[in-house]
Amino acid sequence: MTAALRHRVVRRFALAELLLQTQFWFPVWFLFLRDLGFGIGTIVLADALFRVTVVLCEVPSGMLADRIGRRRSYLVLAGLTVVTFLAIAAVQSTAVLMVVWVVWGVQWAATSGLGAAYLAEAVREHAPPVSAVEAFGAVRAAAGLTGVVSLATAGFLYAVDPRLPFVVTAGCALLALPVVAGLPRIVAAPAADRAGGPGEGVWRALFEDRRLVALITGGAVVLVFGWSTTFLFQPLVLDQGMSEQAAAWMYTGFAAAGMAAGLLAPWAARRFRGAAPLVGYLVMVGASAGAGATSGVVAVLFVPLLGLGYYLAVVGFDVAVSGRARTAVRATALSAVSFSGGIVIAGARPSLGLISDGAGTGTAFVVWAVVGVVLLPVLVLVLRAAGELGARAPVAAE
Repeated sequence: MTAALRHRVVRRFALAELLLQTQFWFPVWFLFLRDLGFGIGTIVLADALFRVTVVLCEVPSGMLADRIGRRRSYLVLAGLTVVTFLAIAAVQSTAVLMVVWVVWGVQWAATSGLGAAYLAEAVREHAPPVSAVEAFGAVRAAAGLTGVVSLATAGFLYAVDPRLPFVVTAGCALLALPVVAGLPRIVAAPAADRAGGPGEGVWRALFEDRRLVALITGGAVVLVFGWSTTFLFQPLVLDQGMSEQAAAWMYTGFAAAGMAAGLLAPWAARRFRGAAPLVGYLVMVGASAGAGATSGVVAVLFVPLLGLGYYLAVVGFDVAVSGRARTAVRATALSAVSFSGGIVIAGARPSLGLISDGAGTGTAFVVWAVVGVVLLPVLVLVLRAAGELGARAPVAAE
């Protein structure tokens, strides 16, 4: 990590991500809307509208980033983040709530694949001595650090003024604008990569490369398992009778695990090579089983372990997908991971909620661990098809 941060482009990009990945809003957004007087049904409807928007916009956002350039797209993302969170702070009516949550969905989708695509190309062009996994690990650690700080302080900001977590998030994004503007430009994709119409060229580049398709599938499996499980965190808090501050510390532990995963990613790549994402996935499955089979503080302690496995696997697939995809479709390929996983997550999260409500949160964790075991052969097969098992860890984006 230290070696990667010696290079200006990695250091500046990590700072941009640190400012754009703040999560002051994460523990309080539901409470904020409830305190404004919105009912559970309205909040759930807004969340559903948000998730539909994300799924519909992810791949188009990646395609747009591939067409107009990484830095320009990143500037748009920073500006849109400012607008989104200022708008959330100003929500008063149901109509405005729905509009703002659609805008938030577009902003969320715009993050999909963009940062990883830029970083892969920036390392290749401007910091070639740095390995891709070192750069991705350093940026993941920076995002984990900002997650720790923002999650730990969100409750205090909310106590001062309920709008403050969202205003501070917008302020951080505003500070990110000049940082992003100072990032170097990326050389455009070769003409051969851009041959054909927008749709024709993209889909041919994605689906003719079977190894890339396998990596996208594997990344989606990791996303489905890891992100769906986070739905059970709130029921776990309620089941264990945790205070709001204790719950905040649990979320902070999950974010801290992301920082630790960034620090450990280069070591995992050297130690396990292409199987590093598989190791992270196995940690997730084990943590889910542990959270379901135990109770009290012990069950809660499995949450950071789950986060460690999740982010290790995510870093591994981000490096692999960005390294395999051609420049002209790199952001689209990374967005395809989120899109594919998002479709399944839309059904998986409510299903886990129903299981938790009917049979208990512990049972839901155990059921999901069993699902993880069932999906394990799929992950092994796609990693074999991609040539990752037994292969050396990718050194830099190709």
